[in-house]
Amino acid sequence: MGKLTGNHENDQHFDIFLDFDGTITTTDVCHAMVKALAGEGWQAINQQWENREISTVECARQTLKTFRQQEPEAILQIAESIPLEKGFGAFVQAAQQAGHRLYILSDGYELYIHHLLKKAGISLPVYANRMVFKPEMDIETPYSEPACGQCGVCKCKLVRRLSRNDGKSVYIGDGVSDYCPVKEVDFVFARRQLLAHCRQQGIAAWPFEDFHQVLQQMEALEKSMRSGTHERQ
Repeated sequence: MGKLTGNHENDQHFDIFLDFDGTITTTDVCHAMVKALAGEGWQAINQQWENREISTVECARQTLKTFRQQEPEAILQIAESIPLEKGFGAFVQAAQQAGHRLYILSDGYELYIHHLLKKAGISLPVYANRMVFKPEMDIETPYSEPACGQCGVCKCKLVRRLSRNDGKSVYIGDGVSDYCPVKEVDFVFARRQLLAHCRQQGIAAWPFEDFHQVLQQMEALEKSMRSGTHERQ
């Protein structure tokens, strides 16, 4: 397995920001949860969200009202069936050993993110939405940006706040909620909808299938930065 070293000559490390659903997990946990538990009409609500016609909070609240089961146990049971992406544990270990900082920025939910990370023995800072189950199922958005209101978690604001001025930033994602933060970082790893978006918008991004590939490309990136040249694909 590869090893990240950090750019010790310049005392420079990466701030690595990761989406969760469909990026760290093989498929979207939130989508699987909705597909299994939501009643009729959720597809139309989700399409409105993907079209940016309604916000994450509006989408979530409308969808949660249709849920046939509203207990945390039902949600965690679904999450348990979805594995983390290949190589993610090794990638986290290598990055942490090299002194890089990793953050999970998700427009999904803390409940299943913390559960799956704990199950895998991984500890990372998580910025995500919160589920409330009483008196009725609802969503709290402690990391939103009222001036925008589109996402439950404003990843742009978090990237700007958490990035160190003397380092380089990396974003790794796959979907619609990642469109904005990729404009705030130095390097991007993308797949699925995000990769298509980056190519359409002329945003340089490395495609990836799993975290073995991300780790290999990060090693190459470190090497090129130490030599004073680097390229993005």
